[in-house]
Amino acid sequence: MFAISDLGFVARCALEDDDASRVRVDKIYDLISESKYGIHDISRVTLDHVNHLPRFNMPLELGLWLGAKRFWR
Repeated sequence: MFAISDLGFVARCALEDDDASRVRVDKIYDLISESKYGIHDISRVTLDHVNHLPRFNMPLELGLWLGAKRFWR
């Protein structure tokens, strides 16, 4: 986050939109459409505390980003 900020970029997150009636993936689509660049750290995998299974948010968001940039030109 420091490097992104230090280079003059603004980090974006779906949590910026606090409208609970909107589906999270729609919030992500909006952020993708408004952003020129994307950084996705797929090296970090943590386990869910309830099910003890990994959550793969970043690979999913990377896939959305790649698909959006390919087909939403």
